[in-house]
Amino acid sequence: MKKLKVFVDMDKEEMFLNEMAMKGYQLTRYPHMGSYVFEQKENKKLNYRVDYQLFTKKSDFDNYITLFEDAGWKHVFGTTYTGSQYFLPLDQGQTKDIYSDSESKAKRHDRLSKGYIKRMSLLPMYSIVLLMSADYNLLNLFTFNKPVIDDQGVILVGTLLTQMLLLIIKISPLVLIILMLFVNGRRSYKAKMIYKKSIKNESRL
Repeated sequence: MKKLKVFVDMDKEEMFLNEMAMKGYQLTRYPHMGSYVFEQKENKKLNYRVDYQLFTKKSDFDNYITLFEDAGWKHVFGTTYTGSQYFLPLDQGQTKDIYSDSESKAKRHDRLSKGYIKRMSLLPMYSIVLLMSADYNLLNLFTFNKPVIDDQGVILVGTLLTQMLLLIIKISPLVLIILMLFVNGRRSYKAKMIYKKSIKNESRL
């Protein structure tokens, strides 16, 4: 079964996964952001824990997994590039967290915030490709060919609709880039605020 959800708050994500386990659905894969793949099993109380780590080297990723396994955690899913890493305790009765201190736990959201910024850093590349397709003039994306008119001076509706469709196709990459900037920027800001709030609460203790 697949579920489409996007979490910035990893505590809420853990609650969601644990609730799904209580309903008999256990996480098997998280192929891309917001897409959870579950396998139906018996209803079970589990203690999912979520971390966020990106890796440039496979060896660093392997060492990371080994570190958690030595500490009593099974790596359920996560890759070098997904960022989100999912764990379950090897001892199913265990209810502790993957991090022993609040500051280390809070830094998950700081890394997540930077992860969203990293995604945004790819957008200039897409923008260059878009500019090249428009001969380095974005106004060219909005050009509309002169509509075809019949002998009676009536605009042919079919031709007009075709041109409108082509215009939508031409500007859709620009709309997508703007949307991605907004969504990733908003999520990065939200993750950073969760991090700052957690650190602030920790300093009060």
